[in-house]
Amino acid sequence: MATLEAVNATAATIVANLTEVIVANLTSPTVVDTPVTVDPTTAEEDFFWAGLTQSFLLVFLAEIGDKTFIMVMLLANKMNKVLLWIFATIAMNIMNAISVTIGAIFPLFMPKTLISIVVIALFFTFGLKMLYTGLCSKDEGGEDELEEAKETLERLDALNEKREPLLGEARQAHAKPASTWKFWERSQYTLFMFLLMCTEWGDVSQVVAIGLAAKYGMVSIIIGGGLGFALCITFAIVLGSWISKFCTEKWISLVSGCLFMGFGIRELYGVLSA
Repeated sequence: MATLEAVNATAATIVANLTEVIVANLTSPTVVDTPVTVDPTTAEEDFFWAGLTQSFLLVFLAEIGDKTFIMVMLLANKMNKVLLWIFATIAMNIMNAISVTIGAIFPLFMPKTLISIVVIALFFTFGLKMLYTGLCSKDEGGEDELEEAKETLERLDALNEKREPLLGEARQAHAKPASTWKFWERSQYTLFMFLLMCTEWGDVSQVVAIGLAAKYGMVSIIIGGGLGFALCITFAIVLGSWISKFCTEKWISLVSGCLFMGFGIRELYGVLSA
């Protein structure tokens, strides 16, 4: 009899405890773990803007003070500025599109990780090269680029006029104001556009476009690079002489080198943290 009473007491205790637990669960707020999801649209937009920003900044800084920049700057006083801007922008964007197309082919037969490593290597290589150029050049640097651009334009004039080009001191001795009519009459704009395309091929900006297109795709790099070229050409036509006077090759190279190194470190961090 005592044993039966003990069992009943134990059962009553268990029932009471279960009742307390059930009541507590019913009256307490329910916490539901909500899984964190990433909107794929937002991720794609961030990826697009990252490629556009990098291509714009790197192309712009790579072209400021470059030979093509100086050529456009020198011709701004000889040619119609609007037509010069149109033809120069078309030429540079054609070369940019070719480079981007080449870069977009790489992901078809190269793994994503290897592409990232190649892009990082390009950033660090050009960054170190520009830093070295900036540190080793003098503040009044840029005369070599200017002289080379003048000789290229003199060869273009000689080609139009069917004569031997006047180079160096001979060019200075025979210097005379260029005729705007001759540029129109002999399709100088078209020749200049093809000259820019040939000069630009293999330049830093083209290699950068190939590497970035392999990582970010075609659209963002075409838009970013195109905007960078357009702005650079605008500066060459409108503010070319001022930029050449106050922004020397030394400081442009240093700023560009730091930017390349910064993007290289950013890409390296992304690969290591992936």
